[in-house]
Amino acid sequence: MIEDKKLKELLIKNELLDAPKLEECLKEAKNSKSSLFDFIGQKNLVPENSLYEIVADFFKLPLVDL
Repeated sequence: MIEDKKLKELLIKNELLDAPKLEECLKEAKNSKSSLFDFIGQKNLVPENSLYEIVADFFKLPLVDL
């Protein structure tokens, strides 16, 4: 998928979460042995579609809504 560090950068750049909140999320994700992407999705901290959009854009892929 996408590395936690890169996802953190993208979330800050797109103003979806701020740095302090992301640091907290990273610690909690690590403690629960999940990726930042999975943690944010499970906790509904960012709208699901926004999360998928920034990842698709990063990989230069179109977002397909099934």
